[in-house]
Amino acid sequence: MKLNFTKKRLLVISIAVLVLLCIFIALIYFISIKPAEEAIEEARKAQEGEVLDYESYTYRIGQKKDGTRVLSAPVNFTAAAVFREDIYIASGGGLIRLKAGDGVTSDAMGVSARTENRNLKNTESRNFGEFRKNNNEAVINSLDVDDMLKSSGMFTSADGLGENHIIDLSVWREQLVMIHPTAGITVYDRERILNFRFKEDRYNRISTLYADENHIYFITDSNDLIEYDGSEFRLKKRSMLGAKTIITSACNFKDRIYIGTDRNGLYQYDNSDCRSVHEEIFENKRISCIKQRDDYMLVATDAGLYRSLSDGGFRLISGEIPISSAAFTAEKEILIGDYFANIHNIENDRSRVVAGFGNAAEVVSFILPLSAEAGAELKGSKLIGLQNDILRLSSEGLSQRVAVDNAGRGLNANFITSIAVDDIGRVWLGYFDRGIDIISPGWSAIRHMESDDVRVIRHLRYDMDRSEMYAAGSRGVLVFDQDLNYRKITTADGLINNEVSHINFTAEGGIYCTAGGVTIDKGGLLRSLYVFNNLCNNHTYSSAYIHNWLFVATLGGISRIEDLEVKENYRVLNSSLPHSWVTALVADGSGNLWIGTYGGGLACLNFDGSWEEMECPFKDFEVNNNALVIYDGLLFAGTLSEGIIIYSPEDDEWFNYRAGLPSMNVTSFYRYIDDLYVGTDAGLCVVKWDVIDDFTGR
Repeated sequence: MKLNFTKKRLLVISIAVLVLLCIFIALIYFISIKPAEEAIEEARKAQEGEVLDYESYTYRIGQKKDGTRVLSAPVNFTAAAVFREDIYIASGGGLIRLKAGDGVTSDAMGVSARTENRNLKNTESRNFGEFRKNNNEAVINSLDVDDMLKSSGMFTSADGLGENHIIDLSVWREQLVMIHPTAGITVYDRERILNFRFKEDRYNRISTLYADENHIYFITDSNDLIEYDGSEFRLKKRSMLGAKTIITSACNFKDRIYIGTDRNGLYQYDNSDCRSVHEEIFENKRISCIKQRDDYMLVATDAGLYRSLSDGGFRLISGEIPISSAAFTAEKEILIGDYFANIHNIENDRSRVVAGFGNAAEVVSFILPLSAEAGAELKGSKLIGLQNDILRLSSEGLSQRVAVDNAGRGLNANFITSIAVDDIGRVWLGYFDRGIDIISPGWSAIRHMESDDVRVIRHLRYDMDRSEMYAAGSRGVLVFDQDLNYRKITTADGLINNEVSHINFTAEGGIYCTAGGVTIDKGGLLRSLYVFNNLCNNHTYSSAYIHNWLFVATLGGISRIEDLEVKENYRVLNSSLPHSWVTALVADGSGNLWIGTYGGGLACLNFDGSWEEMECPFKDFEVNNNALVIYDGLLFAGTLSEGIIIYSPEDDEWFNYRAGLPSMNVTSFYRYIDDLYVGTDAGLCVVKWDVIDDFTGR
């Protein structure tokens, strides 16, 4: 009986404690949390309707940013439009202009009249293996080159674009309006380029745009709706659908805004209300684009094309085709592009393939029907955008390739991960997934290397003693001699993992940071350390030598190694390290270790073991892998979205360099003679060192 009584008493006490705890949580919510949420909501509503503050930058056509040169690749095509008789194509490397006829290659767009760089594809399979090919490339390469459309130049960030990568564009009020992923809005009117950047950075990350007669609207990554009337930007709605919803497209149909999303269906915005519509049709579907006519609307999804009905419903008119783009022709013909490089005509609720460019997955990014405005000889043609090719489908059904030349600024890809220079002055560019470009001295030619081995490049490091270029990638380490023949260092040779992210050198040999630990070359014998040897984490990203100490950056902190033994680990819990994910290390001349983190900004471990106290005005930014260098006493950090963060330890001054960068995602640096080479995910920027001195007041 006593035991049962004790159990009952414990049960009553437990219930009482649980009730009191619930009451306590409820009180906390109603006293603190709910008023705070209401205050935030009121502040959000107060912001809606307000005019947004912005800065604008104007470039006259032909004006160049002094001391800055930009090279990029005309690839990753996203959209196109006809504007004042010319065709403009948005890409990941800038804005391309096409003309009917002979075309012009002049300084009218601020580009060189002489093509300085030739793309030389390597064909020596004994050195590099077979180049990547798929069915699309085989089909497209067999097409004739279009002799009607000619490239007449290319705009980049050096000409005034906010950044090279253009997500979408639209013609509105005799202006060409473009949006960028991190750098706001660019407007072009044939006489000048005007870039708008909002002071609150969340509004600069724009995902889509649409226009009506009186306004053009922009939707940001945060799902904010911004209205522009030609004179001022006004916040119409903040966070329409919540932060986790990705908006892909929008249009204004019958005074209502329809919004397409990625996997969240179709929404309708009316005044201040945004609600999901026709969930029975569009739930869990990816809406790639929305097009409208005066009397109906088309919604393209990954499960077919839907047409709006007069009663407010929708009907499938294409069959279950994964659609990536759609367009109307002047003759009210409906065309769609799919994820397999096919163009379909929709007629009587059935689709018919009118052009196909291979069987491998290749997204049709846009279809642009051409009218007489682009040239009488082009009327009835359709311009087709693929990821890396522009094609023209004539009115007779003939397919041709459009030669897109960017007038001497032609890299073979844009996402640069590393830069190095060898002892004969060749500049090496490593790409995220497109191998290596080698720029000859004097910029006379560009040689491209790409094969199964030479594809994913994460880091380049030149060994002056052996005159060899080391390349870290997904297949181990590639070591190139001066004739560009290479040998490999892989797990078969003792490397702990073939996924290599960084290379360093000592007098005895190389240090290789990999996804499985760190491998150290001790006079030809490869020795490795990983978590079993007390390393912070197996994922290692960078290394730095200070005297006889080796510091290794990992996903879980920094490990200090001496004589192949981990002596100390620096983590967030036991040090002043601002973030566990450490992406870059560099040592200065005084033996101090400068640290870049992914989400915590910068830190410094002094030689005496103390941590430097830094008051950085740029909080919690992401430093990209190995994008941390020291030149002339200045620390340069390449960030994911903030451009270049520069710090002067001597003066304790901070700077944020953005002007002329192809992208705010800065991935690598290299100083060569009087130039600073800056790699980004949208091309290469070469900045004269005098510009850096002027910017930092040195």
